[in-house]
Amino acid sequence: MATEFNQEQFDSIYPNGIENHYWNRARNILLKNILKKTGAVKNILEVGCGKGIVIEYLLNNGFGINGIELAEVPINDNLKNYVKSGMNVFELCDEESRYIETVLLLDVIEHLENPETFITGLVDKFPRLKRFIITVPACNELFSNYDEFNGHYRRYDKEMLLNEFKNIKYRKIEVSYFFHLLYLPAKILLNTKGNRSLVIKAPESFIQKLLHKILAVFFYIEYFLFPSTLKGTSLVIIVELA
Repeated sequence: MATEFNQEQFDSIYPNGIENHYWNRARNILLKNILKKTGAVKNILEVGCGKGIVIEYLLNNGFGINGIELAEVPINDNLKNYVKSGMNVFELCDEESRYIETVLLLDVIEHLENPETFITGLVDKFPRLKRFIITVPACNELFSNYDEFNGHYRRYDKEMLLNEFKNIKYRKIEVSYFFHLLYLPAKILLNTKGNRSLVIKAPESFIQKLLHKILAVFFYIEYFLFPSTLKGTSLVIIVELA
């Protein structure tokens, strides 16, 4: 299975304006909070960054971040100095690699047949690496045609995600579900319809964008309100390396 997205996949889940969708907004706010909490403000690399939605958001919020994307995707002019498209992360030169302290893998490792090997390779690649921040789709009972279309090998539970680091030396590890309140609707939809739409629509009008902004804040807050063990449609893991 190819690990990089093709054009059909990108067009389906990264339409113009998708950065205004509540899901992306909420995840971006959560990432900003996690990065600040861990003290990671510079020397950040997002591996598998797509068109650079997260890169642009974090740059605008004062973070020092670059991205690399395996697939050949068009990059906006304002991001071309920060994103390398059509390049394998292991092809980065030593000069660039030696500065990286934080690696973001945002909904990436579910596309890999052997994520543990990939993660170990990143530890070896970046000599100053201090941490991973990783998000993945959660709960294999929610696996659907959408996962198949996007080339997912699996959806994760907490133990599965922790297991990807069983051979990595770390001093601290935290894992939590998020998007808790999307879990039940997603399960009901899957049980009744058996599939879900393969196309994500970006909000277009002022009202739609405002509603998505409100929803994003709501889902950001619920991350802190609910127990980390309560199932959600996504998981986030923060790994501080030894």
